[in-house]
Amino acid sequence: MVSNTSKKLSIYFNSKKKEKIIQTGEKKIEHAELFFKKHPLNYKLILKAKKKINFLAQNEYDSKKILFFDVECVNLSFTASNIPFLLGLGYFKEDGFHLEQIFLKNMAHENAMLSFLDNIWQNFNYLVTFNGKSFDIPLIKSRYQLFLKKFPNHFLEHFDLYHILRKIYPQKRSRLIDYENSVLEMIRQDDLPGSMAGQAYFEYQKKNDDTLLKKLFLHNQTDIASMAALALKINSAINESFTDIDKNKKYKYKIYRLKNKKTDPDFIIKNISGMANVDAEDMYYMAKAYKKKKNYIQSYKYFRKAYKKGLSKALPEALVILYYYFKKYNKAIFLIDKYLYLEEASMQMKLLTIQQKIKKRKN
Repeated sequence: MVSNTSKKLSIYFNSKKKEKIIQTGEKKIEHAELFFKKHPLNYKLILKAKKKINFLAQNEYDSKKILFFDVECVNLSFTASNIPFLLGLGYFKEDGFHLEQIFLKNMAHENAMLSFLDNIWQNFNYLVTFNGKSFDIPLIKSRYQLFLKKFPNHFLEHFDLYHILRKIYPQKRSRLIDYENSVLEMIRQDDLPGSMAGQAYFEYQKKNDDTLLKKLFLHNQTDIASMAALALKINSAINESFTDIDKNKKYKYKIYRLKNKKTDPDFIIKNISGMANVDAEDMYYMAKAYKKKKNYIQSYKYFRKAYKKGLSKALPEALVILYYYFKKYNKAIFLIDKYLYLEEASMQMKLLTIQQKIKKRKN
């Protein structure tokens, strides 16, 4: 089921405007079997160059200094055998969005590929990936180490769209293709998944058959273009969330809260109390705001409501107020016994730790 927040986002994230992706030709790189490659995409996206893009940070960023980056490799490990053989790169220029790919035809020339990559991303200040903080960038860093090369750690910011989208567009399945479906309203056709990258590459190496490889090129292209489109959608949503304080109030507050982590408690209380269909997360932030204002009665009330609506992390917060501020030790222990076995192991450990603290205070 789509959340109310997700429904609100559709107001901003659905559009009928379409733009073509700029293409360039194919160019051989000297002294190594590497290629820049371009293929036409089988769909269109909103990819007009923006002067500034916001990623839920405090500042807007020069779009021409942003590099969208994605790696295809032979497996999903960080071992020495995991060779990145296809690098996708995208960036905005005055005439639109440019998408390039570096392909490693011969494994022996990986060092040359990394050197060539250096020349490209020295021109950019900001990096955008999807789950790249956990995989793509650690993998590339490991390859630099393998070849005793210094990783050009010059990027001022690394924006991982996976984590950003999980915050403002929560949904159970959160792969890139899931956000393409729900945010861009796009469905890939005949897509070769990244998990088959190794198989496609080895087939090419053994038989010089690039049938699967062509599909993988398109898969990588689509990843890069999707990231750029999602970045623009996020930027539009953030900008529009502040243009009208009355329209879609709840959604605007959520964007505001994510953009300004240290939000004034009075602002939180004022905005959430006027919302319809307040969810568990809203109640949790209300409770935190009241706690900051030292209104522990209201804080406890909203922590309990948040927990009853399904937010597990609210229970330990409620228990702390109950035993530390109200000195109601027996009631706190009763609630722990009541809910302990309804929670997962990590939460059970937290509750048992609190229980021990309560018993020490009680005695």
